[in-house]
Amino acid sequence: MGERQRACGKAECQTARRQKTQADWRKRNPDYGIAWRLDQRAAQTPPPEPLRLPAPLKQLPWEFAKDQFGAQGADFIGIMSALVLRAAKDEIRRIPLIQRDFPVDFPLFRKRPVPASRILNPERRTMHLQFHQLDRR
Repeated sequence: MGERQRACGKAECQTARRQKTQADWRKRNPDYGIAWRLDQRAAQTPPPEPLRLPAPLKQLPWEFAKDQFGAQGADFIGIMSALVLRAAKDEIRRIPLIQRDFPVDFPLFRKRPVPASRILNPERRTMHLQFHQLDRR
């Protein structure tokens, strides 16, 4: 390096410095890329085809949303919905299905020691009627 030179002039150093500068800029401006793509889609002369969205979102009436909010508004709602859906799926994946301290051989169904009718009405015995004794109303 020269006396006044502050950075290395090698190609590898310049590439690393450029990547760091670009990463810092993206951290300071996180929404620039999405906003730029939305502006580019809105500026297209023939209206662009609807965005490709994940499974549950593509069933929604995007043409209606486009009529109500405009092309850029519908694109924004679609991108935001996809982002929320992806975040929700990521959260669901982090929840363990079976907890570690839960016993594996836990019985799913167990037999009642006392019938429910005796718990609700302890003194009253169940009345057994035959078909001809039932009151038809």
